[in-house]
Amino acid sequence: MKRVLALILALTLTLCVVPVIAEAAPAAKPLVVVLPGIMGSELKEYDAFIWPPFEFGFLDREGFAALSDETKDDLRFNPMILGVVAKAVENLEKLKFTDGKSLPGITAVQNYGVMEMYKPLVETLRQSYDTVMFAYDWRQSNAKSAEQLAAFLRQYAQREIVIVAHSMGGLVAAEYIAASAPSNVRKVVTLGTPYLGSSKVTENAGQMIAGDNKDAAELVNFLIGDRLSALMNSLPSVKELEPRARYSVPTSSGTEWYAIYGTASGGTSDGTVAAASATNDFRLPNFAVNSWHTGLITNWDALDAILNAIEKGALTSGSDSIAALPSVSKLYADLGGETVEHSLELFNIKGANYVKLRDVAKMLENKFEVAYYSDPPTIILTPGMTYTPIGGELAAASVTDSRTAYQTNDLVFTSSFERLYLGGYKIDGSNYVKLRDIAAALDFGVLYNAETKSITLVKNSGYDRGA
Repeated sequence: MKRVLALILALTLTLCVVPVIAEAAPAAKPLVVVLPGIMGSELKEYDAFIWPPFEFGFLDREGFAALSDETKDDLRFNPMILGVVAKAVENLEKLKFTDGKSLPGITAVQNYGVMEMYKPLVETLRQSYDTVMFAYDWRQSNAKSAEQLAAFLRQYAQREIVIVAHSMGGLVAAEYIAASAPSNVRKVVTLGTPYLGSSKVTENAGQMIAGDNKDAAELVNFLIGDRLSALMNSLPSVKELEPRARYSVPTSSGTEWYAIYGTASGGTSDGTVAAASATNDFRLPNFAVNSWHTGLITNWDALDAILNAIEKGALTSGSDSIAALPSVSKLYADLGGETVEHSLELFNIKGANYVKLRDVAKMLENKFEVAYYSDPPTIILTPGMTYTPIGGELAAASVTDSRTAYQTNDLVFTSSFERLYLGGYKIDGSNYVKLRDIAAALDFGVLYNAETKSITLVKNSGYDRGA
């Protein structure tokens, strides 16, 4: 049965404390260590954050690629963007390596990474295993990062360890095992690791910051792309990502290796790392998922495959579909002074109520807008805007039998580029989300009356997890 992804909603750029190991698991279970990829760890210069080089809030422009050249040029002189770019340029200059050396005082921040992007992965693994994340300075050579990883793992010398590594983190793991030959690292599971290199890191540095959001990536490249490329070309780690014909994965310590790769770009790449590179030319036990590079760390099939690799030594995933049953609950919308009953398609999946995302937007009127982009499949939610109907919203319920629900890998962001992990389903081609998840993300109330089996969405009330 598909394991439930621990949904982490309303991510912010607030600094997290070092993740603390959750409740002790049985002694026989290994410790899972998560390694982020290139650009995935936040960096600071002494006490000041310098990576990411800007606040992500300025990436709130939808459809950047569709803007005219004149409109794009106007952005350069926007007072807010002028400030953002000036600060970014200052930080990028500090991050550059000169003659193979970094400025002193720059270190990795031990949290969940840029925009807490690795928090869903870590928290999902924590449901079954003690899990920690090791952030590192991704600019330096992988061998240097491996030395620091070795020092970090000495405190767990008596534990059996499984490493789960995203992107370049897999190369750090390989360097560590080759140099230290640890006897307690049982398995390494990599997600989109460029064993044979990847030229995409320097070709599209903006995408490495903005992840799978192409509009945001193009905006970053437009404003500071040349500075980003100069930074990347100065880094020892990037030089180690140059394409190569063969890579020797260390196996002398008895460590088992597994490779998970994405195929969202033409079936042969995750948009950043080619399938052949992510599998060491298919020499490693491997498993394909329909995902872009950044999405590998939240893809449900990938998460399932990770857990199966740890538990069973096999890269498999459960079925990505499940039965959705018509819900018997009645649905109301409290708009502040007026309560409206709606009879629409509402499904029960694993005991929770799922509703069409656009139906929620229409019911709550100007609570949030919904925009959809197809490449890659991305949903942008803009709080406080009036919803624009596309037709078919609030259609009366007509389904009396079960439907097949498919877990969706569509990316969901707010307009301020805050990633939302809603873990919804597609039913008959439409996106359905768990009511309480979308309510928590956009802060509106959900009241349930068990006696009448009725659900009320309260537009002007904040979300209460205990209601």
